[in-house]
Amino acid sequence: GISPALALRIAENTRRVARDDAARARLQRNVRQLREGLQQIGVTLLPDSRGPILPWLVGPATAAVAISKALRAEGILVQAIRPPTVPADTSRLRITATATLTEADIAWALRAFAKVGRAG
Repeated sequence: GISPALALRIAENTRRVARDDAARARLQRNVRQLREGLQQIGVTLLPDSRGPILPWLVGPATAAVAISKALRAEGILVQAIRPPTVPADTSRLRITATATLTEADIAWALRAFAKVGRAG
């Protein structure tokens, strides 16, 4: 089991998050801005994706890994998800929005996604 101190900390954090309406509103705004920005630059997102995880459908595993590496060189960590986790030729990049992102962060990320997407 977990320690009593850790259990208490988890309970406190859960109560804090439940009360943080402003953070949930920021998260929803950030998800919307990222989704719209990605679609404007031609990124194919999985159509049934919901919430703060935006899966960029790339196709071949080699392409997903190459784009992930290129984004890392731009200072953005985006995990490549590839077989056997997903079916062949449906590899994707796992873009995650958070409430802590600023508009400047999102704009910077979208510029990097566009740059790397054009190169890929």
